[in-house]
Amino acid sequence: MRLRPVIDVQHGLAVRAVGGNRADYRPFRSPLSPAADPLTLARQVRERWGTNAVYLADLDAIAHGGPASSRANAALWHALVADGFDLLLDPGVRHAGDIGSGLTPADSRIVVATESAESLAEFRKCLSADVTVGCDLRGDRLLGPQGVWEAVRRSDRPVLALDLAAVGVGEGLPTLPLCRELLAERPSRTVLTGGGVRSIADVRAAESAGVSELLVASALYDGRLSAEALRPYLPAA
Repeated sequence: MRLRPVIDVQHGLAVRAVGGNRADYRPFRSPLSPAADPLTLARQVRERWGTNAVYLADLDAIAHGGPASSRANAALWHALVADGFDLLLDPGVRHAGDIGSGLTPADSRIVVATESAESLAEFRKCLSADVTVGCDLRGDRLLGPQGVWEAVRRSDRPVLALDLAAVGVGEGLPTLPLCRELLAERPSRTVLTGGGVRSIADVRAAESAGVSELLVASALYDGRLSAEALRPYLPAA
């Protein structure tokens, strides 16, 4: 398993995501990025932890129409890839036309999230491309069009399971039972998750559950996870 640092971007700034209540998110200012600049934050994460892997949730694109939105932070996506980052990007894909349109960097991995899908038919079309499926939950409720869960289960694409209510809360990973279920159904499936990591014990629990990549923000930036403990899980830059 490897760990992937998370950067959430809203109004063009890196923000601290807590509980999925996006209206309450505030700019994330720290010694790593005093001005909450997301590119600076990514570079400082790479320098401090020695990894160029990053997951970017573009909340502006997600909220305002996807990759084609004028509010999408497309220049940032391309800057990260040009700077050598291994970018896993959620740009709020709405429909199949957003995939392969040239809007997103060719060398990035794109997340097609259930919460952003325009319809079940468009979601299914997106899964014909080389994408990561974003399985978005809020507690026990799957976000997205009716019938989307069956589409997720049937797909052989990597699945990113995220409980938005758990993000930044630090109460553990509620998605691990779902991760185990997905892997039990299809052992060859690649499963990613995140949201709620408290300590290295949660990292190890995710590894034991068969998770391939674990997304972490607050516990990493707050110093709850030491570089020494994380070294086996951080892909080298």
